[in-house]
Amino acid sequence: MSSRRRGQLYIAAAAAAWSTAGGLQRELGVDTTTQLAGRALFAFLALALVVSLRYRGGTIAAFRGMGIAGLGVAVCTAVASGTFIVALNHATVANVLFIQAVAPIVAALLAWIALGEWVTARAGVAMGVALVGVGLMVGGPGSGGVIGVGLSLLMTVAFAVSVVITRSRRDISMTPAICLSQLLIVLVVGPFAHPSSVGQHDLLFLILMGVGQMGLGLVLFTMG
Repeated sequence: MSSRRRGQLYIAAAAAAWSTAGGLQRELGVDTTTQLAGRALFAFLALALVVSLRYRGGTIAAFRGMGIAGLGVAVCTAVASGTFIVALNHATVANVLFIQAVAPIVAALLAWIALGEWVTARAGVAMGVALVGVGLMVGGPGSGGVIGVGLSLLMTVAFAVSVVITRSRRDISMTPAICLSQLLIVLVVGPFAHPSSVGQHDLLFLILMGVGQMGLGLVLFTMG
């Protein structure tokens, strides 16, 4: 199997993992900050385990070696994954995911400007179809208002920037960077969370979101 085909399969698997977010999030009965901190905590633990197993004795060196590019990916990924959950609390799952569909378009345009990667005709058609779908969803009733749509757009741009940075620095493993992104969310949002409000039901779904939906999705996407 070619490297390109493996990359495509990893991306498809990441999309499948991320697509579970809406259904899992709707099962949570805790407030937004607790959702954010809880998911990020379990994602960080899962990703930290992946990094430690991959680099074994060189874990600290791996974090140091990610450089400015890795820090940029960490910050952008933290913004994207954080605003995603907040947006889900202010808009429907369909609206958030349709707006997220703009991310590849933004990433393609940024890659064209920054990396000189041309957009193929087939990709252009796919981008046009996605834009039509986003326009219909955002323009329809119950789109989520300014907060829901605004946060979804911020998520989209931040994610696109993260994609382009990762693509431009393929010589650096960004697994430590995405691990750091979840720790940043825990540090920023954790003080405002309410752990005492998390019951067994919520805990189960926070683990599923952190380890499966976010952690596994990020690892697969970064590999892709």
